[in-house]
Amino acid sequence: MTEVSRLLRGTLPVLVALAVATGFVLPANAAPPARAPRTSAPDLASQWWLTSLHVQQAWRAASAKGAGVIVAVLSTGVSASQQDLSGAVLTGPDYAASGRVAGGPFWGFEGTAVAGLIAGHGHGAGGASGSTGIAPRARILSVPVTLEYDDPLNSDAAITKRLPDAIAAGIRYAVAHGARVIALPLDPGTLGLAVGDPAAAGGSAAERSAVAYAVAHDVVLVAPAGDNGMGAGTVNYPAAYPGVLAVGATAKGGQLAPFTNKSSYVALTAPGTGLTVAAPGGDGYGTLASTDMSAALAAGVAALIRSRFPGLTAAAVVQ
Repeated sequence: MTEVSRLLRGTLPVLVALAVATGFVLPANAAPPARAPRTSAPDLASQWWLTSLHVQQAWRAASAKGAGVIVAVLSTGVSASQQDLSGAVLTGPDYAASGRVAGGPFWGFEGTAVAGLIAGHGHGAGGASGSTGIAPRARILSVPVTLEYDDPLNSDAAITKRLPDAIAAGIRYAVAHGARVIALPLDPGTLGLAVGDPAAAGGSAAERSAVAYAVAHDVVLVAPAGDNGMGAGTVNYPAAYPGVLAVGATAKGGQLAPFTNKSSYVALTAPGTGLTVAAPGGDGYGTLASTDMSAALAAGVAALIRSRFPGLTAAAVVQ
């Protein structure tokens, strides 16, 4: 992993092999965050980030591939019917309470993509087709807490101002239901095609308290650094809370994506552009560019490490 600004003190030689094998890189010319039209299922060879991060080599060191670890995906919902996630998805309550439902046009795109990058197991002979995650034997706990970035409801303050507290409730639910890694969402205050809704900006006391609660319960918290790097670079929450591992985005060449937030709380980077990802439905795929994809890959690494070294504390896993 490459340090950007913040790294826990101390060294853990037992993790060196996995840290090298997963090879996060700093500093990506990339398009602004966007959802592309649906595309065909990727194969293993086309998922370049698996090669770039040396994931198959890491699997030789961590052959359980995430088995026994629950990763909570606090997002927009995860499609349990997606073929590359079949049998791997547990569903929690919808704390976003936005009225968006499975199968609708503004549900589950971000969440399903994140889940696939973490724990997709592919399909077909040997799982060679479809989305393959960093920890393909981990389980996903889906907890809807936010909106899609292109959802028109992002301009509705009555909904967005509730989202930080929804994230807080989702964190506490995930901890209570066995999650050892939590993939947190983008800051609802910076979502949207413009600048997001200020009503949701700055996090909340409940969110801060929930993060501290999860840290106290030895849970790894991973969050996207934010997709507002081409703007004012407003601080993103929950990424900036103490105890949260904030992840920025790079492109295939390793350079920083222009949209990635570059604030001092960003700890490391991972691929976040040009990724073909699982989409809601049985066999849907698309592409997304977002630090949310980068954080998903980091959460997958955390799940891989927690499966291989179950005695490590969350702080040790982050290190």
